[in-house]
Amino acid sequence: MINLPKVSVVTITYGHQDYIIETIKGVLKQNYTGKIEFIISNDNSPDDTDQVISDFFKSIEIPQNFEINYINHATNIGVMPNFYDALTKASGDYIALCDGDDYWTDENKLQKQIDFLEENEDYVLVGHNVRIFENETNETINSSFPFTNSIKPSKNYIFLDNYIPALSIVFKNKYEIPKWLLGCKIGDYPLILFLEQFGQIGFIDDIMASYRSNSGYHSSLDKNKKNQLFLQSIEIVKQNISLTKTQLNNLNYQILLIQLRDKNFAKSVKMILGTSTSLKFKLKSFLKIIK
Repeated sequence: MINLPKVSVVTITYGHQDYIIETIKGVLKQNYTGKIEFIISNDNSPDDTDQVISDFFKSIEIPQNFEINYINHATNIGVMPNFYDALTKASGDYIALCDGDDYWTDENKLQKQIDFLEENEDYVLVGHNVRIFENETNETINSSFPFTNSIKPSKNYIFLDNYIPALSIVFKNKYEIPKWLLGCKIGDYPLILFLEQFGQIGFIDDIMASYRSNSGYHSSLDKNKKNQLFLQSIEIVKQNISLTKTQLNNLNYQILLIQLRDKNFAKSVKMILGTSTSLKFKLKSFLKIIK
């Protein structure tokens, strides 16, 4: 039998009593025959998530190639500390992510992604397409990825668009997770941008998981608050990663688009452009705002 590399699956959970079993089942049914370390980190959920997880593992026979590491924090430490702590506990050659309200649907998901990374040494991370649930009865297919398997995005495209869903990520566990990640308000995209420094980013256009957009901490926030968290995290990335001019421009383009969607920002731009008579002055004023 081929000696397959060890994979660590990291699941963070909080308030997911209604979803966590489907998450666990999606991981346990993987056909990957190598060692799988399954880290489930419960951030002191106020509901019955802990009991649900404990009862489930008592009721099933765990596959022999699995090592279960269930952590239930005594106090709530927060989303990013929980994410960082779980990542730093991973001992596998590769790390895969799946939050406690999402789930994998393809039994060969891990095998496909490990094969991709093993066959492409210059790639450090690979994601895939997912099915997005807008609510419990209405689903849509994620169409944010504008490429096919025959067309690979440029190295800098990931700085222009966060097109890789967090639950689809598998990456090489060769690089120390940076502590500055703790200062971010979102974890997956800054992590991807950090890893991009060390190799190419890949994407498999197969739908191999399902994402619930109506659950979790970020889904409870309004659009402006989500944008603020994203922008704050991007600023931390810019401060801690050495970027090329193109990469920086791409990130700034994302920031500009988000700012233009903000009603107050757009109103200010409209006011300046509408009250000035000189086109040159209008453009200078506009550039001062977006700088």
